[in-house]
Amino acid sequence: MRSLLLKTLAALCVCGIDLVSAVGRPNFVVFFVDDMGINQVNLENSGLYGYTGDNHTIATPNIKKLSDEGMTFQTWYSSFHVCSPSRASMMTGLYSVRVGVGIPNSIYAPNAPGPSAGGNCVFTAESVGGLPTNASTIAEKLKPLGYNTAAVGKWHLGNRDIYMPTSRGFDHYLGIPFSQDMGLSFWSTHGYKTEPPFFPTPLPLVHNLTIVEQPVGLHHLVKNYTSFIDQFLSTQTASTPFYLYVPWNHVHGPNSCSAEFCGSSPRGPIGDATQEVDAGKRRWHNVWTTTRLVGAEPKLLWHASSHVHSGGGSSDLLL
Repeated sequence: MRSLLLKTLAALCVCGIDLVSAVGRPNFVVFFVDDMGINQVNLENSGLYGYTGDNHTIATPNIKKLSDEGMTFQTWYSSFHVCSPSRASMMTGLYSVRVGVGIPNSIYAPNAPGPSAGGNCVFTAESVGGLPTNASTIAEKLKPLGYNTAAVGKWHLGNRDIYMPTSRGFDHYLGIPFSQDMGLSFWSTHGYKTEPPFFPTPLPLVHNLTIVEQPVGLHHLVKNYTSFIDQFLSTQTASTPFYLYVPWNHVHGPNSCSAEFCGSSPRGPIGDATQEVDAGKRRWHNVWTTTRLVGAEPKLLWHASSHVHSGGGSSDLLL
């Protein structure tokens, strides 16, 4: 499945005009949930192995609805085991090392200061690099075909303006440009370990290229994201195709949620965060079915995990 998806993404990025022309102009919605494993998803009575909601301590009825109405691929694997490289593949259709993302810093910059040194293969808060600009993204290929594009969530492919989503084919962006444990917030007050000349960064929420909240309140992050999705979808019409990319910050640590979901799962914080993500999918589905998008066909929706944290589950997930 990994090879099939990468080939599909690569075809879209390399020869997107021919591919889209062959099937019309479908709407694309991609949910790319951070660190979610199949063991956190509850597909009760589906007959599929492993989707138990961590032994029935987590409820995901809206993800189950996607599974019931579509297809579940049980052999999906992300292209890399950490954040930035897996996103590079999702954006380009290429294995991340082909575009220089995911190569340990200890190989090409062993003396670099800061937490990026040592080989974690991701773009941290102090990173000056990003996804190379000569690597085409899906959004950059879809824009010339008349698509409206938006990204909401954890970008993690570079923090400088030239690497941010609105410079890489997206009309709109709202999100945290890196992992939520790479900056100071009320959920992570211990301080992200840095070395001179870098200092801990208060966690920012960025709209397009403007910081709108710093440090961001993680307790209303999903609410902000779903409101952004609602607004974007409500302005679309059946005559104009769109591409919506939603790389959730959840369920990457530190796990957080709103008061509504705090304590909602016997599994604890990671269960609460998973259930909040699931509820967010219900909201966008309601917008889809009650706006001018009714009858907009065809549409393609993917729900996948960027990769799995060591405590997150047994495998990645694609619906």
